[in-house]
Amino acid sequence: MRLLTRTRMIAAATAAATAAGAAGLAVAANIATLPPGAVNHPTEVGPISGETGFPVWYRDSSGLRLEGCLQTEDPLCAIPAAEMPNPDAATSWPDNFPLEHFYMLAQAELALDGGRAVLTTGVEATFSTEEIKDGDQVTFGRVRIVVKGASPNTEYKFYHPYGIDVVTTDGTGDGRYVEDVGIGGPGDFTGALRSRIGPFLKWTSGAPAGYIGDPDVLHAVTGSPYQDETGAAQNYFRAVGGATEVRTDLFSISGKLATNSGLSADSAVYTPTEDGGSIDVFARSEAGQALQVKTSNLWPTTTLAGTEGSYYARLGYTGTKPESVTIVNASDQPVTAKTIPVVDAVTITSARYNNATGELTVEATSTDPAATLTGTGTTVVAGPPATVKVTSSSGGSDTAPVSGTGPATAGVALAAAIAANAQVSPGARVTLDGASSQGDIVSYAWVQTGGPAVDLTVAADGKSATFTAPATIDTALEFRLTVTGPGGATASSTMPITTAAAPAAAPTASAGTDQGVRIGSTVTLDGSGSTDVNDYAWTQTAGPAVTLSNAAAAKPTFTMPSAAVTFELTVTGPGGTAKDTVVVTPITDTLTGTAEYRSDKREWRISGTATVTTGNRVTVRVGTSATGTIIGTATVAADRTWSVRVSNSPVPSNASVRAESNSGAEPIVLNVRLR
Repeated sequence: MRLLTRTRMIAAATAAATAAGAAGLAVAANIATLPPGAVNHPTEVGPISGETGFPVWYRDSSGLRLEGCLQTEDPLCAIPAAEMPNPDAATSWPDNFPLEHFYMLAQAELALDGGRAVLTTGVEATFSTEEIKDGDQVTFGRVRIVVKGASPNTEYKFYHPYGIDVVTTDGTGDGRYVEDVGIGGPGDFTGALRSRIGPFLKWTSGAPAGYIGDPDVLHAVTGSPYQDETGAAQNYFRAVGGATEVRTDLFSISGKLATNSGLSADSAVYTPTEDGGSIDVFARSEAGQALQVKTSNLWPTTTLAGTEGSYYARLGYTGTKPESVTIVNASDQPVTAKTIPVVDAVTITSARYNNATGELTVEATSTDPAATLTGTGTTVVAGPPATVKVTSSSGGSDTAPVSGTGPATAGVALAAAIAANAQVSPGARVTLDGASSQGDIVSYAWVQTGGPAVDLTVAADGKSATFTAPATIDTALEFRLTVTGPGGATASSTMPITTAAAPAAAPTASAGTDQGVRIGSTVTLDGSGSTDVNDYAWTQTAGPAVTLSNAAAAKPTFTMPSAAVTFELTVTGPGGTAKDTVVVTPITDTLTGTAEYRSDKREWRISGTATVTTGNRVTVRVGTSATGTIIGTATVAADRTWSVRVSNSPVPSNASVRAESNSGAEPIVLNVRLR
């Protein structure tokens, strides 16, 4: 049995999905017992290769360190020809580089109820765009189980070196479980350390020199951190389902022992003197490495000192400083080398914000007195950033947190405020609004302090009060609002209001614009655009009878029937009455969409359009059934679009998804495009 890498596995998954019909997704199960002290993940990632942009190695808890197995001409690396731009040429970056390669890859296979089950585990290196491109390098740990042609609609529990997982087959006997952990942002390869792939599997004995196994030879392995119910290490692949129990102890294994430690070239910082200067070089690698620094023959090759993985050298120069230095790890074969610029050392000595004056003051120094620093000085800002960065004309930079000085920020002062028209028509309905009051307000209290007594109605939240003005002209009224804060503190404000001498304006009625609403949804009529109004009265004049929530409210609601309805709004004010009508028409929702699953990111991308926007949500399910597993839901936007995007999702086990809306639209079935 030969290892299947991504291209062949994706082809197999696509074929399975096409034939599957309606099927569920695999579900993760409980993990096997992890004995005290066992570590079930990789523990360390090495420096980034200056040549390929991938980590030089990954290390497990046993100390086993594996490098990327990259050589297509090496049969022990298990890179199929399909992964290479030119399979007949040697591996080279970037013109002839594999689309994927592995630090460790292990596979086992079982005959299962007339079909088969294939386990794949490993730490994979690939590209997020499925294109060999610098900056798109990613790594992750993978556990995948693919079942083909086994018993239909059967739950199988699979025991393997990295735990226990469950796959339920569909009606054709196919199913799968996929867990990919670790894909991070550009340059971040630490995510694979959170995967289950550790310790690395290897042959129990007799592995080829420099490797953990031969992928073309099935062999017993060791490395599982788990133990089964008998207390034995789970270095096997076992399936239990229905009346079936099968097991194999033989695996196909690929992985190459890391011969290089690599290096991280951290910085080369210069300090000038009258006739030259010095350069402090900092680097990291494994302990016990021979790190050296060189540049343009200005000084002999110099060895960096270091015993615990951190390395340092101080170099002198005369005349003009070199623009760069090259650090090499002479212990590596071939030698690892990284070139970095020589820059000044910038140190932020103070970054303070004065809360009284609003001044942000940043002070910094450089090892080069002639350098120009950007980001220093004093500026006035309303609010300072959490950190500041100072850069130098000589290439150096530093970032530091901002600290504050000055008085504490005062809380919002308690203040009462009333918003209302100072002159109102006789007999008008008047609203006193205290919502613009400030501070931590516990309660509002309204009282009339002047003029003929009126009936003051306070809103439930206390923030406003209403009354009907006297029918006489030139009548003076006064009202006071008192707000109370925590601890009993109070603040008050008064508002004088006078009835105007001019005749009351005639009201205008606005029943709102005509609406198109989905059947069964809640419709809100809106008469708030009417003016000079005391009272509202809504009357239905056409269509199936509906029940309004409050026919005397400015904004009553009702449930949309299956036919159009018409309402007449009559408003009454001190200046008379006015009328307006509105028509509400039912609309039918129509869905469209496309569905895509990206295997490298384990990500669904499903999107489309809907006719109805207000209150409409689209639910997407696996398969064609209304009871299929829900992938996700989305709210239809104002532009009629909707989108479901779900990451870290198992690979779909059939070729279709079902989209349905809560607006009564006919559900649609979308074919899944696997990438």
